[in-house]
Amino acid sequence: SPTQLNPLRHPQAAHKRRNLILLRLGESMDAPLGVQGRSINAPAAAGGEPGQLTLDAGLQRRCAAMAREEVGKLRARNVSQAAVVVADNRTGEVLVALPAACPESGRGGALDGTNTPRSAGSTLKPFVYAMAFRHGAWPGTVMPDVPTLYRSMDGVQAPTNYDDRYLGPVTIRQALACSQNIPAMEALNRYGSVEECLALLRSLGFSMPGSAENFGLGLAIGNAHITLMELVQAYSVLARNGVALPLQTRLPLRAETPRQLLPAEDESKQLSTDHSFKAAVAAVPGKERCRSAVFS
Repeated sequence: SPTQLNPLRHPQAAHKRRNLILLRLGESMDAPLGVQGRSINAPAAAGGEPGQLTLDAGLQRRCAAMAREEVGKLRARNVSQAAVVVADNRTGEVLVALPAACPESGRGGALDGTNTPRSAGSTLKPFVYAMAFRHGAWPGTVMPDVPTLYRSMDGVQAPTNYDDRYLGPVTIRQALACSQNIPAMEALNRYGSVEECLALLRSLGFSMPGSAENFGLGLAIGNAHITLMELVQAYSVLARNGVALPLQTRLPLRAETPRQLLPAEDESKQLSTDHSFKAAVAAVPGKERCRSAVFS
């Protein structure tokens, strides 16, 4: 299997295999293997280019220690790795870019977890609801959390919640707090469109190759692949009430013009340009009772 040729874990086997391939190609076999381990504090923001980084060395070390500690606590649950990105929401400066909490591990230690695409999971739900707010929904809008069938390119989808429980009628505030899947898919189905939501996500900085037909309503519950750096970029827009600034990893900082996302569709409604994002932030509950349904 490919893991038996991992140069970090089996350098001799990898070297032997490399020599065999070079021999077949008629190339020289004198070059070193060229693989080395990575320090736990190695910044993912460096990118192999010289220059001064925006990273806070002290904060980077503290986050590395905390991430390593948390992985240790969760090891019994098959958690083997973690990555961390911390950004200053005022300026877009990346202060921490930790690629792997346990770089010595053979389970993801050589991967850059800040820029490796992974399933979005539930992280895009706030933006699905932000789009719904553009079309008349608000945090108190009641959505159904019941078994529901949806048509897709592959046939019929029958989504469930992660705990296989249903809460019945729930407000968007409660649905988001409890991370229920069906209300999020219903919001995407009822308000706006998959095309509009995909355009919004791309404007926030997600690359997301593919068409709306490829994703379907599953876009609301994590069938897209995104990176941690993209996710931090998007959530920083929420922190700035809808104002977008690109993340920056090098000094001096580039002069960037802030962009206001989600302008009001109908100026006669006298909605401020950041209405949708402010409503999305307000929808995140500040009281534990909103989450009690899934922790009871």
